[in-house]
Amino acid sequence: MEQHPTLDNYIFSFSRVQRIIVGISVLLLVGSMLAACATAQQEDTNIAVDSETLDPAASTNEGLDDPTLDDELPDNALDAVPNELETPEPNEVDSPQFGPTPDPAAATVGDINDDSEGYRGDQVSVVGNITEVLNERIFRLQDPGIVNTDDVLVVFSESTVLVNEGNMVLIRGVVRDFDPEGVQEYAGAGLLDDLFGGYDPAVVIYAESIENAPGTATSPITINEIFEAPMAYIGQPVNLTGVVSNVYSDQVFQLEDENMLTNAAIIVIFRDAASDLTFTVGLDMVVEGHVTTLAEAESALDGDMPDEVPVDYQNFPVILADTITPGAD
Repeated sequence: MEQHPTLDNYIFSFSRVQRIIVGISVLLLVGSMLAACATAQQEDTNIAVDSETLDPAASTNEGLDDPTLDDELPDNALDAVPNELETPEPNEVDSPQFGPTPDPAAATVGDINDDSEGYRGDQVSVVGNITEVLNERIFRLQDPGIVNTDDVLVVFSESTVLVNEGNMVLIRGVVRDFDPEGVQEYAGAGLLDDLFGGYDPAVVIYAESIENAPGTATSPITINEIFEAPMAYIGQPVNLTGVVSNVYSDQVFQLEDENMLTNAAIIVIFRDAASDLTFTVGLDMVVEGHVTTLAEAESALDGDMPDEVPVDYQNFPVILADTITPGAD
């Protein structure tokens, strides 16, 4: 007998389908919620990363707001940190120091007087005539060949025979403000209130070297002048005329003053060992060279010092001659 589904069967089937649909719906709802949570978490992470990128200090300065750090850092802790944007102030330049310079700027006395402010502190090289000697190391210098012009004060730290009125000299030194006490101190002279009188120049040249001006002939002197101040002449160029009184070798002879009343005689050593010049007693000679010691001059000899040279001359100045010419008959 064929059985037909009853109403209960239909109700049971419908209820089962309904349960399946509800189960699927629940699963879909749960899945949607989980997906939403995951998306929200990812967005929070992205926001945090973006914040650190835009404000690096937010991630590196953690803890700076910690109030406990205030007790550990002194108030002036950041003062020691240099500001790289600040430009350091240059060191102040002290007053010019003495000392040789390889190439001092050539200047005239007129240049220095016309622009004394601009020349202060400069190393200069000046050629001029000595117009007045205030002290053996302090004198006034004027441009050569110009009459009635201003001069400049020069101070030297050593005595030299070149400091004579009328001498043409080459000065190398530094230009500085005129200070009477400073000038006398540099010269090693005692402080003399009346040394400068009413002379009050703007600047003074502190000379580091003094020599004959280039192309200037050495002023003639006598042998007696050398013996009156031997230490002042050591190393200085000289031009003297005398009479040969003794001949010791082809390079060495004795020369006396032409004025026999002084009885001054000096040893002359000729540099040119190959010269064919003959020295004869009684012959007038014009000698140009430098004053030096016997020990220094001996190195120019082609051999030893002749034994005939008096031993006393070891303690006297001698002439190391560059040129020797017979005098006028």
